[in-house]
Amino acid sequence: MSIPVCLRGTFYMQRSPLREGMTKPKKCLAATRQNSIHLSNTQNIVAFFDFDETLLKVNSAHIGFKILNKLGLLTTRFKIKIYFIGFLRHFHWISEETMANAMIRFYKGHSLSEFQNNADTFYTDFLKPNLSKVILAKLKWHQQQGHKTALVSGSIRYYLEPVMQDLGIDFLLCTDLETDSNGLLTGNSKGPICVDQHKVVLAQHLVQAQNLVLAESFAYGNHNSDIPLLEMVGNPTAVQPSPKLQEWALKNKCPILFHEN
Repeated sequence: MSIPVCLRGTFYMQRSPLREGMTKPKKCLAATRQNSIHLSNTQNIVAFFDFDETLLKVNSAHIGFKILNKLGLLTTRFKIKIYFIGFLRHFHWISEETMANAMIRFYKGHSLSEFQNNADTFYTDFLKPNLSKVILAKLKWHQQQGHKTALVSGSIRYYLEPVMQDLGIDFLLCTDLETDSNGLLTGNSKGPICVDQHKVVLAQHLVQAQNLVLAESFAYGNHNSDIPLLEMVGNPTAVQPSPKLQEWALKNKCPILFHEN
C-alpha cells in the first residue's frame, strides 16, 4: 500500500530534557495507558494536527472554491451539485469522504501543475492569514520540546506542502490526486481520502515507521470525525469542537481550546 507521507527532514540533534519545574501535560482519560510507562525520548513523541478549522481557523476548500468561482472556473452544474452535497453533509446524511470525493471531481481534465504553480500564493494570501494563533503557539511549543509534528488532513497535497514548509512541520498525511496516462487529473483521489478512519491508518503507519510512542504523543482536532485519531494518543485536545466532539472531550476530561477572536 502506498502511504502519502512527506518528510521534511530527519533530526539527529539530541534535545534537552524538560527543565526542572516544567509540568508534563495532563493525561486525558480517553488514553489507554500501559501499567508501566517510561519517559520517552522527546524525538519519539509526535503531535498530530488536523488542518481545516484546527490549525486553520476556516475551511480551506471553501476558500479555494470561492476563488475558483470568482475566476469563472466552476460550472453552474458543478456548483449546484456541491451546494446539494453540502446540504446533505450538514445534516450528516452523507459521510465526509463522500463529500470530499464529490469536490475533487472538479480537477478532472486539469493538469496538476496548474494548481501547484499557484500554491505558494494561495497559502501566503489566503491561508496563512487565517492560521490560528492559539494552535500555532501549540505547534511551536511541540517543536521547542523536540517533538515530531505531523499535519493530518483530508485536504490536497499541493496546497498543504507550502504550509508544511513554512511552519517547519515534519510529516504530511493528506489526500493525493490521481493522474491518467496523459498526466491529466482524473477527478479521483490516488488512494483513500485522508478522512475518518483513513487518518488513523496513515497515522499508524507513520508511528510504526518512525518508532513513535503514542502513549506520550499528542493530537489536535475539531470534529467528531477526528475522535479515532484523538483516541490513538495519550494527550488529545479538542479545538473549537463540534457539539459531539465537545461532548466527548468533556466526558473524557480532555482539554478544549478555542481560536482567538
